[in-house]
Order: sequence, then C-alpha cells, then structure tokens
Amino acid sequence: MLMLAENFTLGGGIDNCATVIVELYEEAGGVVESNLIDQAVFFPQAALRRVGWILETFASASSLDGIAEICKKATLSYEPLDPKANRRGTYDERWRLIVNRKVDPDL
Repeated sequence: MLMLAENFTLGGGIDNCATVIVELYEEAGGVVESNLIDQAVFFPQAALRRVGWILETFASASSLDGIAEICKKATLSYEPLDPKANRRGTYDERWRLIVNRKVDPDL
C-alpha cells in the first residue's frame, strides 16, 4: 500500500492505485493499522497520509486514528494527494493533504 501511495506511476495512476489499496485492505480484513505504522518508517510521510485518506474515503475504514495522529504530529505542512496534479484543492486537516484531484477507484 505504501509503495503504491509513494509512487502512483507504479500502479498505473492514482485511480488504479486507490483500487488496489482498497482491495488489499479488504483482503486483510480491515486490520492494517499496526502494519502500516511499522512499515511507515521506510517511506515518505506523504505515502502514509495518502493511504490513510484513500482507506478512509473509499473503504470506510474506521480504525485509522493511530495513523492519523502520527500524520498530524509529524508536520504542519500539507502534501498534495496527487503530486503530479496542480497543488490547488481542498485541505484535509486530518491527513494533512491537499485534495487536488478527484480520485475514481474501480470499486
């Protein structure tokens, strides 16, 4: 999940990556928070934020409070949801992201 969120081109773009991230979450039975926290040290903080946002938005994940707290404490700056898109968009306070693009996963 974090690898895809770090570089959306690996999965064919943000929409495809969102689809795969949600499917992986569902395969894991919704229990991913501790694994994501453990693996987050190997990835840029933005990847963890993007995964959290995608799961909360499209998988209705409710067990991500620990991840959201880490993201909120880590920095005051906002990262774009899609690094290749314009930086204009709405600011998501919980995930410290600029939602600068509509995401349309195939779910």
